Amino acid sequence: MDSLIKFGFLSEQQRMIYGARTCPYCGGEVKSIPAQKFYTHIHYDGMDGRVVYVCKNRPKGCDSYVGSHEGGEPLGSLANRETRLLRKMAHTAFDKLWRSKDESRTLFSSRNIAYRWLSSQLGTAIPHTHIAWFNKENCLKTIYLSMKAYKLFFENGRRRFKHLPERIRNKIINYR
Repeated sequence: MDSLIKFGFLSEQQRMIYGARTCPYCGGEVKSIPAQKFYTHIHYDGMDGRVVYVCKNRPKGCDSYVGSHEGGEPLGSLANRETRLLRKMAHTAFDKLWRSKDESRTLFSSRNIAYRWLSSQLGTAIPHTHIAWFNKENCLKTIYLSMKAYKLFFENGRRRFKHLPERIRNKIINYR
């Protein structure tokens, strides 16, 4: 994690979150605990080396936490129950634009292209456009934009404008 900060791979917001020692919701201290102790209801081998960053006020009303990659790098920013739910909803809506077993039901040909589109819509830099870092407002925008784009292109189950070049499709989606 320190190497990510040191070499500038993180946005200013992410640096603040990685370096944060206080919860953004209640101001409580953030502590790390082994993932096995936090996720007692889940049993799989992939939790070795993982931690969960938790607000110390979690049992007393604050429910913010975030998991980590192996080695302790946070998966995103601390999130309370509402933000976690909105992030799941944002992923569900957004992923429909690029991931499907039926390729005729996808708007973008890859995850990277879809994230570039989302980045342009939200006005964020591409490296900082990651749903796990989003606050409630960006999650709501992502849900709205994704549903709007999906409806525009696949209204009534028909493929619309799929044959058009990506830049033209983006102009259609972005038309207000």
